[in-house]
Amino acid sequence: MSLRDEFGQVFRTHSLRTWDSRKPADEQTECRCGWVGADLLGHHLDQALTRFGVVELPKPVLTDVDVDECEDPYEFRAPWGSYFVVRGSVESDSGPSWSPAHARLEAAALLAAANRAESQS
Repeated sequence: MSLRDEFGQVFRTHSLRTWDSRKPADEQTECRCGWVGADLLGHHLDQALTRFGVVELPKPVLTDVDVDECEDPYEFRAPWGSYFVVRGSVESDSGPSWSPAHARLEAAALLAAANRAESQS
């Protein structure tokens, strides 16, 4: 199942069941999951963010590193290093190289661990 399909499933599970204008505003909307409130969109977003980690991607910056094989003159900087695109792979200035799929798996695991650590704080 694609990520798009998984988001769709979250939104289908949390879709509008009923709306009744005769009730007080904070009780007018009922979700299929049983949630009742006034902000169905906010409920949708909360449910999606509970299931999926969403981050703002950093903007690329022009690199000053001499990497001959770079297909892209940009790098992505993080506190611990920089990352480049070289021959379809993600290269790090500290040495490791990953396929795009491996880089996504590593990033997802790091985000999941950070999310868990924040929830325990």
